[in-house]
Amino acid sequence: MSKSTQAMNLSKWFGIDKILFGKRSPKEALGEGEFQKYNIAKGALLSNLFEIFKILDYNPELELKTTREMADFACQSAELALGHARNVLTHEDVSKKISSEINSLCEKADEKTNTRVIAEELIDRNIKATALDVYLMEDAIEKSDISVLKNSEGKIMVAAYKKLRDAMINYTRV
Repeated sequence: MSKSTQAMNLSKWFGIDKILFGKRSPKEALGEGEFQKYNIAKGALLSNLFEIFKILDYNPELELKTTREMADFACQSAELALGHARNVLTHEDVSKKISSEINSLCEKADEKTNTRVIAEELIDRNIKATALDVYLMEDAIEKSDISVLKNSEGKIMVAAYKKLRDAMINYTRV
């Protein structure tokens, strides 16, 4: 693995934590046992991501020399991704879809369930999913021919990415 790829991998590692946990420490938020599982899931997500990069023939270039530079870069990039995700979710067609999902979940919920909590959780989940997609995939998608992901291998890798991404988001619910 090239130094640039290692830097990208490590910065993605830091950025995922920022998107999912904000200023909180994942280890403190999750506790030791769940934190270990979280790190395994994060490693699987990044492994999958770099396999997608291989399929796309995408070779990210990132010249950061210290861990502090990588963490700072990741934090800034994650903040931008979160802002972009919030903007995307305010578009009329997206907000209508989310409203429809909230209504559907509320209809299925029992009477004791607070609809506000349902709405907040669904919106938070959508923000985190969109932010992770932007943070992890946007540059590769913009700079690659994504039609190669339409074959069976690509479809499997993208489906796995989505499952792994959603599993990462579930750790914020613990």
